Order: sequence, then structure tokens, then C-alpha cells
Amino acid sequence: MTAEPVIRTTIELPAAMHQRIGAMAVRERRSGRAQVIWLLQLALDQHDKPRRPAPAASPDPAFDQFWAIYPRKAGKALARRAWDKALRRAEVAAIIDGARRYAEDPNREPEFTAHPATWLNQDRWLDDPLPARRQLTTRACEGDAIVAGYLERISENGERPGHGPALPVRPRGLPG
Repeated sequence: MTAEPVIRTTIELPAAMHQRIGAMAVRERRSGRAQVIWLLQLALDQHDKPRRPAPAASPDPAFDQFWAIYPRKAGKALARRAWDKALRRAEVAAIIDGARRYAEDPNREPEFTAHPATWLNQDRWLDDPLPARRQLTTRACEGDAIVAGYLERISENGERPGHGPALPVRPRGLPG
């Protein structure tokens, strides 16, 4: 059995990459395979990968205008992605006008306001205005209305409270 030649070279890599190569080389030595060239190629490939540039703070001023108008500030990154998709389906002016209508709608309840990404993904700028809210009554108000109706009926029939009409009499001869 002949010894494999050892090639030594100097490559400048970050410290983290050196640790990674060292850990992989230890695993390879344990398995009995000599794949150092493959390890170095892998390390160089990892090191030379192009880095994704950091996103700009405000790539679209129209989105910033939408964000300023929209009544709920939640999930800005998701909203930005939904905005980019929505621009393929509609004009900027239509979306912003819809957001303004939604924000100014007197029937919109703040606790039920849609997240901006949801609103954009569902093309909600096309929605009709929200229906008028129904005035909710409490049981006390309903009871007051019943009592008022009863008193009104009594006054129309000339009856006094507690002295209503006589109870119907059962015909004779019927069981019960």
C-alpha cells in the first residue's frame, strides 16, 4: 500500500469556515476515506456564494403612502410582499383609493380591521363599503319596550293593571 501524496497550500478563509472544514475532515478521517480535495472544494464553493444584498429601507414610495393611509399597522414585511403581488392585478391609485375608503369607513370596527397583507391578498380595494352597523339593544332596553307596549295597550282598552279580562271558561262536560 502506497501513501497518498500530501498537498499543502495556504487558503485564506474566515475562522468559521476553518472550523467547518476541520469538523468535516475529522468525520472523513474516521470513515477511512480521503476526500480532502472534495472538502476544500466544498468550502471554497460555500465561501464564494454571492450574498443577497440587504433590502432597501423603502423601495417603493407608493407602498409607504399605502402604509401611512391603512388603519392597521401589522406585518409590514408581509404587506410589502402582498403589495408587490397586488400591483400585478391593479393600479396603484385604485389600491390606495380603496385603502383610504376602508380607513375612513364609519362602519369599520377597529378590532375587526383586516391585516394589510390580508386586505391586499383578497383584493379588498374592490369591496363595496361596509353595511351600516345595527344599533344593538340590551335586554333592559328590550324589557322597557315590552313594558311600554303593555301599558299602552292597557290604556287603550281601559283596563287597569292587575284587572285584565276574565279568564276563558271551559265548556262543561270536557275532561280536564
